[in-house]
Amino acid sequence: MESIAAEAPVSKRTLYKHFSDKSELVDAFLQERDHRVLVEQLGSDDDARARILALFERPVAGRPVASCPFVAAATEFPAPGAPVHAYAAAHKQRFERRLQELCAAVGVEDPERVGTVISMLWDGAVTRAQMLDDLTPLAEARGFVEGLLTDRVAAAR
Repeated sequence: MESIAAEAPVSKRTLYKHFSDKSELVDAFLQERDHRVLVEQLGSDDDARARILALFERPVAGRPVASCPFVAAATEFPAPGAPVHAYAAAHKQRFERRLQELCAAVGVEDPERVGTVISMLWDGAVTRAQMLDDLTPLAEARGFVEGLLTDRVAAAR
């Protein structure tokens, strides 16, 4: 909490007024990010294909590639029963289900399997991009997902 308070534009006292410990702060951040991804970014079935592909169009040029905050939180709180870890795991399950629903909206054959594969590709690509500070894994994964969606739609016909 000390390092967060040092970086935040608020005092440590104000930070503790709103969050009793680091896990509460992380949980609040994850809830906001969960809403942003699942509701704002992926919440509509309109243009489902574009919504899926947009996941792989990543950050603003000149900024470092950020890791997935849900993976980071689960690493920081490794006990599966820890509330933060459990919330991060539940997000990954919701994320996968939402991708499966979007795949169904696209009309792919076997949307459950394809959505699961896309979820795993996103996790791997964003982790690799962050580790290497290189956007190439996201671009490569996007190209693969684009082909996968095309092939699986054709197979469904």
